[in-house]
Formats: sequence, structure tokens, C-alpha cells
Amino acid sequence: MMRSQLVLGGVSRILLGVCATCVSAAALAQSSTSSFSSTPERAETWEVTLHPNFFETQTVNGSGGSSAKIDSTVGWGIFWGYNFNNYLNLGMDSSWSQPNVSTTITSATAPARSRTVNGDFSAFTLALDGTFYLMPGSFAPFVSAGVGWTAVNTRIASAPPVPGCWWDPWWGYVCDYYYPTYAVDKISYNSGVGLRWDIGEVFFLKGSWNRQWIDVGTTKPTFDAWKLDLGWKF
Repeated sequence: MMRSQLVLGGVSRILLGVCATCVSAAALAQSSTSSFSSTPERAETWEVTLHPNFFETQTVNGSGGSSAKIDSTVGWGIFWGYNFNNYLNLGMDSSWSQPNVSTTITSATAPARSRTVNGDFSAFTLALDGTFYLMPGSFAPFVSAGVGWTAVNTRIASAPPVPGCWWDPWWGYVCDYYYPTYAVDKISYNSGVGLRWDIGEVFFLKGSWNRQWIDVGTTKPTFDAWKLDLGWKF
């Protein structure tokens, strides 16, 4: 008799546990469904995103037959902005990339002579971007445009090595050589088109295709990139 009571008591506790688990799962599912089915508001919220940028292969042609073939690469960026309403966002975007490049340099005095240099270069952009959403709601297509400043360091030596000396906190007085490199910083412009998905009230995703123009003399090289924003609004 005692053993039967123990068995029945154990079965009862198991059934109660299963019921409690089912009730909790149902409540969680209902909460998740209501969160996804609701229409989140963007109006009057701040947001920050981390975005990888997938740059496409690009060839930039210069004067005198010089050119640079830039390989596809992945860069990174951070965006910080404010939603004035459900349609308009304004913010600052910073992005960085370091692609491999094959540069053909043509002599100005002997055009038939040229040399090819393989390596990589670094590019950093800080831009003021505006985004216009075509509709409110969780799924919203958008267009964007911006203007900013881009700094490019080709890492190609522009002069013979230059000696320099400095005080190092570990090694004391140190002297070494460094190579001046071709570098430029110019105004840049960008535009893009994409789709945004607000996942509940806090998190969102944005996928977009973007083009950037750098105002370097008459060439104005362009760079195309796919961007995926992983965002948080508050």
C-alpha cells in the first residue's frame, strides 16, 4: 500500500510538471507571437547598428594608363542615428575596410614603361547619412543618401625612406626608417536602397546595396557594397 502511494505521488508530480511546462510554453509562444505581429514604432527613437560591408571587385582607371584593381573584401562599420518619425532617420556612419589591390603605375616621362605593385590599402569614411522609409510598419523599403569624408592610404611608397628617432617607453631612445606613402582624404558621397525589418520593439535588421563616390579630381572612383545592419533602438 505504501509503495502504491509513493508511485502515485511520483506520477502526480510528473504530470503536474508536464502541465506547468506546457502552460509556460504556451504563454511564451503567445508572447512571441504578439511581439512579432505588433507594428513597432520607429518615431522618436535612437538607434545604433553594427554592419559588415561586402565590397565588390572594382577597377579604378587613372590618368596616363595607370589603374588599380581592388579585390572584393569585407569591411566593418558603426551607425548612430535618430528617427524623427516613422519615415525619416538622420545619423552618422563610420566604416573601414582594407582590401587587396593590384596597382599599375605608368611613368609620366616614358608612358611605355610601367610597373605593377601588389598589396593592400586602408580606407576610412565618416559620413552624415539620411534615410527615408517608404512606409511605416515592421517591413519597410528605404532609400538613403549621404555626404562625408574619406581617407585612403595606398601603402605605396611615394619617396625614399626617411629616418626618424623617438623615445619608446620600453626600449628608450629608438631610431628607425619609415616610408612616406601615397595617401589622400577627400569629400565622398553615397546612396543606397534596401529593406528594413523591425523584430519586435528593440531589435531590427537592414539589408541594402550602396554606392560611394570619392571626389578625387576628374576620376571620381566609385565603390559598390552590400551592407547588413544589425541594429538596436531605444
